[in-house]
Amino acid sequence: MIKDSVVKSSINRPSLAAWTFLMGWLWWDLPTVLALDRAKSPVVMILTFGQPADAGSFPKCVWFIVGLMLVGFSYPALCRRLIQWRRSWQRIYLAGYAALAGGSLPLLSHDLLSYIGEAQMAAVFHRNPLSTLIANIPHWQHDFWLAHAGWAHSITPYGPLWAEWETLSGHLTHPFWQQFIWIKASNVVMVLATAYLLGHRVGRARGLGFALHPLVGLELLANGHNDAALIFLMVLGYGAYQRRRYLAFALFWSLATGIKFVPLILLPILLVGLSAFDQVLILVVGAAALTAMYLLDWPGFPFLLAPWANQSLDLRSFDFILQGGLSHLLRSSRTVDRHLATLGGVLVWIVILLERGKRFLGIKGDPIILGDLLIAFALIGLSWFQYWYLLWALPFYLLSNHPRAPRMVFWLGWVEAIQVLAWPTYPDFADRQILQFAMIWLSLGVTAFRIRAWIHTHFHDLKEGTS
Repeated sequence: MIKDSVVKSSINRPSLAAWTFLMGWLWWDLPTVLALDRAKSPVVMILTFGQPADAGSFPKCVWFIVGLMLVGFSYPALCRRLIQWRRSWQRIYLAGYAALAGGSLPLLSHDLLSYIGEAQMAAVFHRNPLSTLIANIPHWQHDFWLAHAGWAHSITPYGPLWAEWETLSGHLTHPFWQQFIWIKASNVVMVLATAYLLGHRVGRARGLGFALHPLVGLELLANGHNDAALIFLMVLGYGAYQRRRYLAFALFWSLATGIKFVPLILLPILLVGLSAFDQVLILVVGAAALTAMYLLDWPGFPFLLAPWANQSLDLRSFDFILQGGLSHLLRSSRTVDRHLATLGGVLVWIVILLERGKRFLGIKGDPIILGDLLIAFALIGLSWFQYWYLLWALPFYLLSNHPRAPRMVFWLGWVEAIQVLAWPTYPDFADRQILQFAMIWLSLGVTAFRIRAWIHTHFHDLKEGTS
């Protein structure tokens, strides 16, 4: 009995990995502490840490990497041990982690300032961010929050549900700290709710693994991106889809589309194999719900062009590499090359979509296919690609029982390391971006093991077909 009690107490006691993980977040909270202690402007702090480092800011890069090592290396061991703790210890630890991560000023992004600017735009200037440029508001550069918001010369790329949420927050809160608490608190709730849904579907260990994942902590809690609500609604909708509750799926999927248009990327795959009645039901109900959200404050047809506003091919995208090849082969203008590269990217995406759709049916709808599709879309189809967009794939890898899924979850934990390590490496923009492109593909496991697996699978299918 004594031996059992000793073993039980050791299991319930926070491990070294647990303390190391929190130490990493304490280390990252230093800018927030300095802003509070020395009465520095939090806006200046966010802008400073939200910009890519140049050759003279190597110490900032080292500071960030130290925290990343503490958090990243301790994360796998923490997930293994945390599930063995008592529920009360787990709740206390999650609350402490959420306070440290959610309380941090944004580390690598200043999108939070854009959310505040758009909220003020709606509440104070009574303009719809879905249809009005910030730059079209008279004397906008003299307004503190509009001047610090991003996308001043392009329409916001978000959906109507997020626009309504920003309007509500603009009426109920006042910058800076009230809006900061509003955004961070809502993200903490969304992350914990998503973790609960994942835990309910595939086990508590994976739910905790989502909440504590380094990419989730950095981008949803620290940086405060609105993808927290998007991912929660996608997981909620996919759960209804798995239970064949297609009406609920259509409603949740349209609500997620009201945050960002990402769910539409997966819709063709999710419709594959369903009856014609279910397909029509999903499309009609989803379209009606999305239309109703837009009718609350109709922005006009120009909003349809928002995702393509100021489009420029990114050196990290497949489209850019294709454009470079076309420019040498065709000797045509840059504009023509860009359009042809975009068309080529779309065609490659359609091929991947069809091939993965066939596999989606073949392996009984394993969600690993959905995660792969989102990553492929980010690397091939998006010209305004950001590293943390790969976070969209994380819940689908956690929902999957495929043997490759855990490896993808692990690699996604180091996406931020790829971004930071590429900062001071080369002063030349093109070289730095090409390095980032290579590191993204390597980090996602698009290396020899995936290439060999693809060749073996397709060669085996071909061999069986000819025999």
